[in-house]
Amino acid sequence: MFQTRKFVVEGGRTGLIRFSEGEASGQLEWEMLVGEIAMVVYPGSCWWLQPEERAMTQDEIRRLVAEFAAQSKLKVEIAFATGSEIVHPA
Repeated sequence: MFQTRKFVVEGGRTGLIRFSEGEASGQLEWEMLVGEIAMVVYPGSCWWLQPEERAMTQDEIRRLVAEFAAQSKLKVEIAFATGSEIVHPA
C-alpha cells in the first residue's frame, strides 16, 4: 500500500486506488504491469461509492487517472473497451 496526497493504493499485483473528493468517494481498479508502463486501470471496475454508488464516466476516469499519475509520478494505461490510452505523469 502507498499513498499520495489524495489517493490510497491498496493491493499487491492488483488492487484498488481509493480516494475522496469533498463528500464523494470512489475507487479505481488497477493491475501492475512490467515494463515502461507501471499499471493499468480497468474502467469497468471504477465506481463512485458516495454519495451514491454508480459507475464512473470515461471523462471522470481520465481526470482521476491523470491526477493520480501526476501525484504518483507513474505512467498509467487506461484499458477502455474501445482502446487503451496512456496517461503520463505531468
